[in-house]
Amino acid sequence: IDGDFPLNSLLRDRSKVALLLIDFQNDFLQIGGFGEKLGNDVTSLRRVIAPTKSVLSHARSVGVRVIHTREGHRPNLMDLTPLKGE
Repeated sequence: IDGDFPLNSLLRDRSKVALLLIDFQNDFLQIGGFGEKLGNDVTSLRRVIAPTKSVLSHARSVGVRVIHTREGHRPNLMDLTPLKGE
Protein backbone atom coordinates (compact mmCIF):
# COMPACT_ATOMS: atom_id res chain seq x y z
CA ILE A 1 0.00 0.00 0.00
CA ASP A 2 1.55 3.24 -1.09
CA GLY A 3 1.54 6.32 1.08
CA ASP A 4 -0.28 6.64 4.37
CA PHE A 5 -2.50 3.65 5.07
CA PRO A 6 -6.07 5.06 5.34
CA LEU A 7 -6.75 3.40 8.68
CA ASN A 8 -3.52 4.34 10.44
CA SER A 9 -5.33 6.84 12.67
CA LEU A 10 -7.66 4.06 13.82
CA LEU A 11 -4.78 1.67 14.48
CA ARG A 12 -3.00 3.56 17.22
CA ASP A 13 -3.91 0.89 19.78
CA ARG A 14 -3.38 -2.25 17.75
CA SER A 15 -4.27 -4.46 20.71
CA LYS A 16 -7.90 -3.46 20.11
CA VAL A 17 -7.93 -3.99 16.35
CA ALA A 18 -8.15 -7.06 14.14
CA LEU A 19 -8.49 -7.71 10.44
CA LEU A 20 -11.22 -10.30 9.92
CA LEU A 21 -11.17 -12.22 6.62
CA ILE A 22 -14.28 -14.30 6.03
CA ASP A 23 -14.57 -17.16 3.52
CA PHE A 24 -11.42 -16.54 1.51
CA GLN A 25 -11.42 -20.19 0.52
CA ASN A 26 -10.86 -22.00 -2.75
CA ASP A 27 -14.38 -23.40 -2.47
CA PHE A 28 -15.85 -19.92 -2.79
CA LEU A 29 -13.35 -18.16 -5.05
CA GLN A 30 -11.91 -20.86 -7.34
CA ILE A 31 -13.28 -21.49 -10.80
CA GLY A 32 -15.02 -24.88 -10.57
CA GLY A 33 -15.49 -24.59 -6.80
CA PHE A 34 -18.70 -24.66 -4.81
CA GLY A 35 -19.35 -20.95 -5.32
CA GLU A 36 -19.36 -21.39 -9.07
CA LYS A 37 -21.60 -24.46 -8.75
CA LEU A 38 -24.10 -22.21 -6.98
CA GLY A 39 -24.12 -19.99 -10.04
CA ASN A 40 -21.88 -17.25 -8.67
CA ASP A 41 -19.64 -15.41 -11.10
CA VAL A 42 -16.41 -16.19 -9.28
CA THR A 43 -14.39 -14.17 -11.78
CA SER A 44 -15.96 -11.03 -10.34
CA LEU A 45 -15.49 -12.31 -6.77
CA ARG A 46 -11.81 -12.96 -7.44
CA ARG A 47 -11.27 -9.21 -7.95
CA VAL A 48 -11.10 -8.81 -4.17
CA ILE A 49 -8.07 -11.08 -3.83
CA ALA A 50 -5.31 -8.63 -4.87
CA PRO A 51 -6.50 -5.66 -2.79
CA THR A 52 -7.13 -7.93 0.18
CA LYS A 53 -3.59 -9.30 -0.08
CA SER A 54 -2.29 -5.72 0.12
CA VAL A 55 -4.37 -4.93 3.20
CA LEU A 56 -3.40 -8.26 4.78
CA SER A 57 0.30 -7.63 4.15
CA HIS A 58 0.12 -4.16 5.65
CA ALA A 59 -1.89 -5.33 8.66
CA ARG A 60 0.71 -7.99 9.39
CA SER A 61 3.59 -5.55 8.91
CA VAL A 62 2.20 -3.15 11.52
CA GLY A 63 1.25 -5.85 14.01
CA VAL A 64 -2.51 -6.00 13.56
CA ARG A 65 -4.04 -9.31 14.60
CA VAL A 66 -5.40 -11.23 11.59
CA ILE A 67 -8.32 -13.63 11.92
CA HIS A 68 -9.39 -15.96 9.13
CA THR A 69 -12.64 -17.89 9.18
CA ARG A 70 -13.22 -21.02 7.22
CA GLU A 71 -16.11 -23.31 6.54
CA GLY A 72 -15.85 -26.70 8.17
CA HIS A 73 -17.90 -29.84 8.45
CA ARG A 74 -18.25 -32.75 10.82
CA PRO A 75 -15.96 -35.71 10.07
CA ASN A 76 -18.96 -37.80 8.98
CA LEU A 77 -20.19 -34.94 6.73
CA MET A 78 -23.73 -35.18 8.14
CA ASP A 79 -23.94 -31.39 8.00
CA LEU A 80 -22.95 -31.22 4.34
CA THR A 81 -25.59 -29.81 2.03
CA PRO A 82 -26.71 -32.06 -0.86
CA LEU A 83 -25.22 -29.64 -3.39
CA LYS A 84 -21.82 -29.82 -1.70
CA GLY A 85 -21.97 -33.61 -1.66
CA GLU A 86 -22.13 -33.77 -5.45
